[in-house]
Amino acid sequence: MSDPQYDRAMMKLSTLMRVMWAASHSHCVISPFQQHGGMMLITPPGHLKTSIMNRIADTCITAMPLSDINSASLHQMRQDMINERLRTLFLLDMQKCYERASSTASNIEGTLRAMIEEGFGMPSWQARQGAVVSMARCMLIAGGTQEWYSTHLDNWRKTGFSRRLLWCHYYVTGQHAIQEAIFGDTPLVFDFQPVRIPFGLRIPMVVDRSLDEWFQHLMRHQEGSTGTPMILIRRIYTVLLWQESLTNTPEQARANVLSLLNNFALCLANTPAAVELDAIKASPGQQGIWDHVTRHPGAHGSKEQLLEEADKYRRKSTNETQTEQRDSRKRNAPTPAASPKGKRSPTRSATAVLRQRGEI
Repeated sequence: MSDPQYDRAMMKLSTLMRVMWAASHSHCVISPFQQHGGMMLITPPGHLKTSIMNRIADTCITAMPLSDINSASLHQMRQDMINERLRTLFLLDMQKCYERASSTASNIEGTLRAMIEEGFGMPSWQARQGAVVSMARCMLIAGGTQEWYSTHLDNWRKTGFSRRLLWCHYYVTGQHAIQEAIFGDTPLVFDFQPVRIPFGLRIPMVVDRSLDEWFQHLMRHQEGSTGTPMILIRRIYTVLLWQESLTNTPEQARANVLSLLNNFALCLANTPAAVELDAIKASPGQQGIWDHVTRHPGAHGSKEQLLEEADKYRRKSTNETQTEQRDSRKRNAPTPAASPKGKRSPTRSATAVLRQRGEI
């Protein structure tokens, strides 16, 4: 269940994004379990958590990215969850929810804890007598720093919050790439093009017993390797298999998904995974400069070397562009019509008139 394409010490950024995309569409899988679960990205500050979550949220019409939340806003979204208009909640900075009174933060955490598993019924301030209660559930994908994770882990274990999520620990390698994008005013964009999900898609679960044992091995370092995270990873596998089956044979699709999840398992281990920026490109109009700087042998040098290399290639590419434009104008220029025999060219006649007037 491995592939040389992914068998390496580094996890690919495209792997993480594809798994997150599959998780955000895990509601499409037919399953007798109603738990949704979630994913938590734990990284140092400035390692693309927010950018990745925003990109995945853009690909899912039933997702909502938020930078902060409280109990009142969760209650307002409850009906959208029941009506299935909101399936995935992205909390771009989960630790912001804890930067308030501890009792308030605990209340928010308790509501989220219910939403991803047993369901959130009615808030405590509403009358319950005689009320018909529908449970609101959704997927949670959030992010936080390693220091924040270490501070709250013991309490999460006591409340059961940690056993309901997949905890993905990673750090991004090649920080020079992000610095170069800032120095060169070339914002990075994610080269990630997901498959369009048909409206009302329902995917049957296709996981056998041997895969379940393999999933348990992949998640052996997770807090909840046999509970809600196991339900989620089985759904993620099913969604990825459906996607791969659109363009591959069943055997090849299965092999591709197993290889991808084997690579994803690096961030589920007890040490953070190093992430390779393989799904990054420059903003439109800057791709040539970005490709040259990052692929050139000197791209791993100092900041001054990177800037010098970028400026050199920018000047070169500008000159080549101007030359191509000049050649294109020459090729596309209309050919002057031949003058009839015995008649002067209109251009020459106009020139003669201007010369006679003394204007030239």
